[in-house]
Amino acid sequence: MKLWDKGQKLNKSLASKVEDFCVGNDYLLDQELVPYDVLCSKAHADTLLKAGLLTKKECTSLHKAFNEILVLHKEGKFPIKKTDEDCHSAIENYLTKKLGDVGKKIHTGRSRNDQVLAAMRKLSVAQLTHISGDVGTLAKTMASFAKKYKSVPMPGFTHMQKAMPSSIALWAGSFKESFQEDSKLMQSIARHINKSPLGSAAGYGTSLKLDRQFTATQAGFNGVHKNVLFAQSSRLKYHTLILDTLKQVMMTVNRLASDLMLFTMDGSYKFFSLPDEFTTGSSIMPQKKNYDLFELIRGHQSRIIGYAQQIAGLQSNLISGYNRDVQLDKEPLLRSFYDMQNIINLLTLVFKNLQVHEKNLLKSMTKELYATEQAYKLVEQGMPFREAYKKIAKDI
Repeated sequence: MKLWDKGQKLNKSLASKVEDFCVGNDYLLDQELVPYDVLCSKAHADTLLKAGLLTKKECTSLHKAFNEILVLHKEGKFPIKKTDEDCHSAIENYLTKKLGDVGKKIHTGRSRNDQVLAAMRKLSVAQLTHISGDVGTLAKTMASFAKKYKSVPMPGFTHMQKAMPSSIALWAGSFKESFQEDSKLMQSIARHINKSPLGSAAGYGTSLKLDRQFTATQAGFNGVHKNVLFAQSSRLKYHTLILDTLKQVMMTVNRLASDLMLFTMDGSYKFFSLPDEFTTGSSIMPQKKNYDLFELIRGHQSRIIGYAQQIAGLQSNLISGYNRDVQLDKEPLLRSFYDMQNIINLLTLVFKNLQVHEKNLLKSMTKELYATEQAYKLVEQGMPFREAYKKIAKDI
């Protein structure tokens, strides 16, 4: 049953067409939200108990049913039908079917608006925290890689031309530091958005005496949106902020993938290689071993940028209050989280298996890399830098 069903008689064929468009694939995506809606619904039930709107027995019955839903969900046995529209309706329908009037009480003092917001917020905080941890693990893996090969020299490049002496330690360490900062940024954003919209209802609050701070604490939020109308408009604002943060991570990832594409090239470089399990082949050329994974990782930056643009674009021309447009941000947000987890975990595997070809690296340390150092030696002997610069340039 739909939560907004008023019992009116409808043309089923026409209603079905409208339902297909309005629901879209939300009911499929919402499987991800079930545990977070249950968490927030438990907190709401506790608040209703505190307000005297539920008895202790009723609250206990609801908590027991919520736990059953979690078990069913974990086992893949909690379906969300298109007629439910979303997980929030599916959960309430389950409670009503199991507990009767007690199940019907759970929606007291809330709207699907703040319900969806709360579940999305908890999912986003959990995902940012998880991905931040994965990025931190990648940074540690790269630190170990840099330490293992700290004595191995490597050309440094500017304008994609050889420039100055470098090392694997310096190269890998630069990405380690970048990923460490990316990880801290995600943690900061997770803390910033961890505010509870519960109690804002449809954006204009409720006349019931519900303790919003108590609800937030019960659900594990670290604060409350004080202005109930801003709570509603925060959804796209916060999701844009999340995607902008993921874009920062992908800037680091993109550069790393580009470097690895270059430094695994046969012929000119071949500084690194990976076991065959990391490569693909050609349908026509028997000799080919391709590092498609780096090209696809690199390409995913464009996908994340695209998802960010989708969400940012949804904010245009919306008046204050709830607008159904915001439903369309769910898929790009969830896909961004999924892509990021896969990419970061794959890169961690790469650096646990990346093979270093020291002979090729040593061979690539040609004399022009030391030109600036030679100029500085002349400077130390008293020659003006510009004269030293010209002298060395003639000799190279």
